[in-house]
Amino acid sequence: MAAVGSSIGAASAGAQAQPSPNPCSASQLHLDIDQAPTLVRLGDVINYTLAVDNIGLNACDVKNVNVTLQVPSRSGAPSGTLLAPPAATGLSLAAQAIRKTFGPFPYTVDVDPGVTVLRARTAVDKAELQDIARSPVNINKEISAILFTPSITIDKIGSTTGPLPAPQDVTYTFFVRNGSPVGLDPAATAISNVTVTDDKCGSPKYLTGDTNNDQKLQVTETWAFQCTLTHPAAGTYTNVATASGQNILNNRPVPVVSPPDNWTVVLTPPPGTPNTPTTPTTPTTPTTPTTPTTPTTPASNPTTPATPTPQGAVKPASQAECQITMPGIKVRAGELTTFKVHTQNVPTGTVLTVQLPGGKLVRAKTNSKGVATFRVRPPKSGTATVRGQKCGDVESFHVSPARKVSAQSVPKVTG
Repeated sequence: MAAVGSSIGAASAGAQAQPSPNPCSASQLHLDIDQAPTLVRLGDVINYTLAVDNIGLNACDVKNVNVTLQVPSRSGAPSGTLLAPPAATGLSLAAQAIRKTFGPFPYTVDVDPGVTVLRARTAVDKAELQDIARSPVNINKEISAILFTPSITIDKIGSTTGPLPAPQDVTYTFFVRNGSPVGLDPAATAISNVTVTDDKCGSPKYLTGDTNNDQKLQVTETWAFQCTLTHPAAGTYTNVATASGQNILNNRPVPVVSPPDNWTVVLTPPPGTPNTPTTPTTPTTPTTPTTPTTPTTPASNPTTPATPTPQGAVKPASQAECQITMPGIKVRAGELTTFKVHTQNVPTGTVLTVQLPGGKLVRAKTNSKGVATFRVRPPKSGTATVRGQKCGDVESFHVSPARKVSAQSVPKVTG
């Protein structure tokens, strides 16, 4: 609640009116504004209550007291004037008058995107103090409420991206977080009734993350869900997942849904499928015996060993996933670590995955320059590993060694 500001203007020097009561010499008019609740969302109702009194040492009577209220506009600033009922208009408050209250006055929160502070103002303008000079009395007072938007996010990671021969069992893990602003009352921003849905995997099961066992997702928690799905045939499978829940505040539930997140798995025909017999059409080429010179192409393979792969490099192979241990890079529990993975001959948007000590997975996509940037805060100390999507498309990984950045509190590591 903001501090009260009052001012008493001087009347004309010739005023000779008698003070009331006599003697009196000062204004003791007080104006207060209160609100409930103070933490709200769009569509919530704030109830404002006003109060005035005239109690204090050497208090004079006050006449023509008109109390007004300005509720928040769409910008969050006070706007417009809402007059109190007739009981708050044209008041005469005798010295030592008891407290008078008005309201509550309801206001439904409806503001522009990005507004986070809602301010209301109450005022008394040009009331007449019954001192010798009949001085005017002006009071303004503001009060603020905090507006927040409940949020939930999901990060979906599959056990593989392929290519692998069909059929395959793929395990999908979903990491769900509360995206509401930090620093607010965690009980107010918590999300209840959290569920995960996947368009191909149904309803994944909760694994872990509710650290205080209150069945509510706080901003400090990460909940994990999981499901396993069998892809029976060759093809490209893209699963789309969302997380949802409710933010229940002031006995009013607000639904919260995450942006969708997906994962793609590529499966190839099993060995010996009818696809490969199409190659026997090539025996027509033996009519030209010179074609055996084509084995010179394997000579291009021997040239590749001549180019030594950099430390941590992954060359094209048939394995399901490219994995390297970052040389000499250790991460410590609770520290924010930033490092970059440089790739070559990888399309923009290729997904790379970092596995932190303890098994937590973090994903990032390559940019137009083939660089994927990770910012992680590992739960445990140890060595991290990098996994690359679509191994056959990867020329090499270059992992930049981490370098420490000085800090006065928590050390940071960048790469």
